[in-house]
Amino acid sequence: MTYVIRSDSLGLDQEIRDLLEKSMISMSEKEVQAWMDHLYDPGQMFVMIRDDRPVSCIQVKNRVLRLKDRQLTVSVPVLFCTHPDYRLQRCFGKLMEAVIAKAAANDLALMTVSDQVKVLEKRSFSPVARCREYWLDRVQIPEMEDGTVRPWRREDLYPVYLQFMKNFPVRIQLDRRDFEAQLEYLRQSGRRIWVAMDQWHHAEGFAVTVPVSTGVRFELIVYENTRALLNLLARQARFTRTLVVETGPNEALERLFEGVIHRPKASVMVRLTNWQLLSRWLEKEIRHPQGLFETFDDPMWLGML
Repeated sequence: MTYVIRSDSLGLDQEIRDLLEKSMISMSEKEVQAWMDHLYDPGQMFVMIRDDRPVSCIQVKNRVLRLKDRQLTVSVPVLFCTHPDYRLQRCFGKLMEAVIAKAAANDLALMTVSDQVKVLEKRSFSPVARCREYWLDRVQIPEMEDGTVRPWRREDLYPVYLQFMKNFPVRIQLDRRDFEAQLEYLRQSGRRIWVAMDQWHHAEGFAVTVPVSTGVRFELIVYENTRALLNLLARQARFTRTLVVETGPNEALERLFEGVIHRPKASVMVRLTNWQLLSRWLEKEIRHPQGLFETFDDPMWLGML
């Protein structure tokens, strides 16, 4: 198999778009366009070239993982895809090896959220936590309290996001530019963004929803207080019977809704690239990702990567 691996996709924008349209069957053409407009980074797009065209790619983002009062630089693969004609030919594996090699020279760890656990475990990633999914019936949700919920009108939601982040000592926190790019991608891809306002018309929470066959799915929900969370849910419960809510590993809606249980969803996957240096930095031997997160046994949130 003759191939070339590049650590960037400069000059290949149209080819990458074509690859996504053919490979990412879960993304509509509208979503692909939104992703290219707001999240695509050719300088951090690893690409395998075969037969004079990209056949597999991994988009990587450089992030800072906050561990209480410490910060750890990490590489975060946020999108993987391989052309249908080239699957089962180890394209993804070889491309991931290139991602790992570059991360090993620059970062102490790689981190991602994915449901491809077995595939990533073959590359020495380890699951350290599971995200959650809750199914709520409208009868479980109380009426709205003081305040309102309405569609996003380009209000500045970054302060709400920062306030929410304070609840999670273990987190990847986006800067303003990346946060706003994520919101624009969600809006352009067809998601609905709802804002919870208090009685003084100040934003105190927001949610990203998408209709599904069973009702409405909350792909993201951020809130400063319980009132904002309940109001965001109550607004959607007026029009649909079933709400599916995706949360991070440490959000427990069981505390608000009696009898509700969560289903495990995508896993937080971590690979240490230099455990010796990491151990010296932490002044504690850390040989495995689980050990890193046991050292910082605090609530985690990784809702926006």
